[in-house]
Amino acid sequence: MSRLVAILFGPPGAGKTTIARQAPEGFRIFDRDDPEWKPYGETFFRRGISRLAEDPNARAVIIRSGATSSARRRTIGEINATHAFLILTDPATCHYRVGHRRREDKRHSQAAVDTWYAKLDRKDQLPEWPGSWDAVLSMPALTPMPITRVCRKSPSKAGDPRGTQDWKRLRAQVYGEETHCCKCGLYVDQSLSRYHPMGRTVHHLDPVGRGYAGVPHRSRVRLCHRACNSEIGMNTCTSESRSLTVNISMI
Repeated sequence: MSRLVAILFGPPGAGKTTIARQAPEGFRIFDRDDPEWKPYGETFFRRGISRLAEDPNARAVIIRSGATSSARRRTIGEINATHAFLILTDPATCHYRVGHRRREDKRHSQAAVDTWYAKLDRKDQLPEWPGSWDAVLSMPALTPMPITRVCRKSPSKAGDPRGTQDWKRLRAQVYGEETHCCKCGLYVDQSLSRYHPMGRTVHHLDPVGRGYAGVPHRSRVRLCHRACNSEIGMNTCTSESRSLTVNISMI
């Protein structure tokens, strides 16, 4: 079996991380609470795991909450998972485990246990954890419930310059001339993956999503961390745009 992407759903303290770490060698664990993802928010984590959907050789274990059938269905569809299981550890054990964690979010996690069980439904008839990875590896590599892949409607690209040769030349110019993020002021390591939160991207001072069409002037684009660019989004106001305008003659 070349591809196996398993999702473990359960409340805090259920033992999802422990089970994931017992996976055979070669499996990558995706946990929202890991330092790789936690500082950058849910959006970046979901983008990271969604890339598994198109990887024919993916070997991964994803840890999610997923108390409701609809939430589980959405996650399985986005990732195109081959296996998914519920970890139904009793609430008392979950509370005990959470209470003995050396983490600052213990109080929040304690409340999350009760919330998870209050929301839990079994409409999708998702199977429970079979008890071992040997059992999982012997199962057919099929999604454990009928899933329709989630298809998001793409926004209109009318007037969007990205993808044109002029835009690619402008982007390369920005990467070659700037070294620090226009949002946080920190150095941008341009060797990082394009998907890494601290990787490089180009920020439009005049957002395409607000109707600004065509390739912008060099003074209207800046180097930015991907995470910072996502945070800025379309919230850049006119006055801020003016303040960030660069004088090309000074570069």
